[in-house]
Amino acid sequence: MTTKPAELSTTRLIEVFSAIQGEGLNVGTRQIFIRFALCDLRCNFCDSAYTWSAPSTCRIERSPGCRDFETHSNPVPLPLLLQWIERQNFLVCTIASVSLEANHYFTPPSWCNFYPS
Repeated sequence: MTTKPAELSTTRLIEVFSAIQGEGLNVGTRQIFIRFALCDLRCNFCDSAYTWSAPSTCRIERSPGCRDFETHSNPVPLPLLLQWIERQNFLVCTIASVSLEANHYFTPPSWCNFYPS
């Protein structure tokens, strides 16, 4: 009997970056933004229609707030995404939270703020 190798969980991203939150309860605080691809809602008021598809690459900010992006292939292994988030948080050291921009079907983890698209 042969064993099947465990599949690595992946996600498709648009970008990961740090910026000052401009809306909501955390306005004025630096946060990490994780923008996911493949939103299926197609809201008529959407300002992020580019998230409806999955690009072949995604942008990952190297230094928080500096807009010095690296390009990586999609899909992204989840352990790698978590490394990028940890790197952003370590470099800033003042980030109070992580913000996820995703459709309302997403159940966010307890450690992040959730802003439906």
